[in-house]
Amino acid sequence: MRDLDKKSRGYILDKHDLLWIGGLIGIVILTRIPFLDTGFGRADAWRVAVCGKFLVEMGEYFPSRPPGFPLLEILSAGSYFLFLGSKLTWVFLNAFTTVIFCYSVYLIFKLARHWNLSSPILIAVIYAFAPLNWVYSVETIDYVWVEFLLLSGIVILADKQRPGGKHPGLFHGLILSLAVAARFLAIVPAVANLYVFGKISKDNFRVAVITFTAGIVIFYGIVFADIRDWGNYFEWFTHLNKITSGYAETGGGVFVRKYLVPASSLFGPLASIGIIAGIIYGAKNIRNRLKERFGAAFLCILMCVCIMAPYLWHLHQNYWIPAIPFILLLLGMAVDWKYLLIIAIFVTGSNFPWWKQNVEGLGSSISGPIAPYQNVTIFEESKMRKILMSSVEELVNANLPDDWVIMSSFRLPLIQFYIPGIEKIEIGDNSDITGWRSPDGGPVFVYLLSPGEAGSAIESDFHVVYLPGIDSTYKASYDVEIWEVDGVEMLYREGDEGLTVFE
Repeated sequence: MRDLDKKSRGYILDKHDLLWIGGLIGIVILTRIPFLDTGFGRADAWRVAVCGKFLVEMGEYFPSRPPGFPLLEILSAGSYFLFLGSKLTWVFLNAFTTVIFCYSVYLIFKLARHWNLSSPILIAVIYAFAPLNWVYSVETIDYVWVEFLLLSGIVILADKQRPGGKHPGLFHGLILSLAVAARFLAIVPAVANLYVFGKISKDNFRVAVITFTAGIVIFYGIVFADIRDWGNYFEWFTHLNKITSGYAETGGGVFVRKYLVPASSLFGPLASIGIIAGIIYGAKNIRNRLKERFGAAFLCILMCVCIMAPYLWHLHQNYWIPAIPFILLLLGMAVDWKYLLIIAIFVTGSNFPWWKQNVEGLGSSISGPIAPYQNVTIFEESKMRKILMSSVEELVNANLPDDWVIMSSFRLPLIQFYIPGIEKIEIGDNSDITGWRSPDGGPVFVYLLSPGEAGSAIESDFHVVYLPGIDSTYKASYDVEIWEVDGVEMLYREGDEGLTVFE
């Protein structure tokens, strides 16, 4: 167990190490500050925020997505309670996530130094500026939290003792239960981590297992005890399977959508290819480390497999984010600092607009399905969030008629958050069709209505409209073009320059 021995050369960080990592974390903080006030992030992040809002306002739990993400949902409720839905609600949560991410930058540096890898600071730089890490380190969602907590579990394995304490089993079990509370499928790498802990710290293993199990029971016991409509709860999974299958068909084939895109989008096309090539090239170095059964290479490979394998049924590059640190640690075992420097340049450069423009031309010249190879830069991400928030603010303040039903798709959680005291109501005489409305009246907002549901709403004297940009989602969900549904129209607004759409 030489790799995990805390007496290994280089484990204690000296002044130069602290200066390097302190400078890097300072840069990370400065580069995140401009993006803290850009809302919670994408639709799933707003769903977490809405879950917290409903807990505070209604005292009722609506899971942001099954099976529930209690760690972030509880934090969201606390932030909403403190700041009452003002912009400080998302600034606080985004800043909290950024702080957690900064600590994970420190942890990956610490592990790389502990394991005597090539240039720990370059590994930390690549980790800090990997495009998806940058985007989600200023967003209220679980990916970065799972990264941080799983990394913390590995650090405990390397330490074999909580800093300043004598209860590594208790601390290890707690950390891993929090990872599962952040995202349920983190239970796979968490159990693997716990298994290794039992092999190298048998005296504390029972305490770790008890703490881990108790944490999961407490978090998910609260979640499941509060679910009042199990029919709707499981219906969400049916909807997910249907829509992801539809996207695979409309997006250019299963292989491109499910296998090529996640790998290429992880750091940027050339960086991803370079990382894979580097690991293959240095496989001999990794193999030499594998002679130590529970050493660094074994742990990193185990974490990568356990994080990525559960998502083979529904691949998306975001789901693989927690594997990023372990992929980079494997790369550090395989290559020298010069190779890492080249990867660091490509990774950092992939965050800037020129990179997207270059790759966009390549993608569009080959075929449509290759377009996902291009990266969305953090700057475009920030612009998208601000435009989305301003358009939703305009929509909820537009004084639209009470007899309108508006299909909102990904905008629905933003609408639910922006309307104070929003209520769930039945649409017409059909109790199976429900939507959300302000207690002061106004239109009813829904995610989507099937053609049959839209017809039922129209028969109940509602005017059914939809917001621009939801065409592909509707097609994937119901295999029907939305403009072909009888009686359904796109929502327009009157502007200074005539009739324009909400965008």
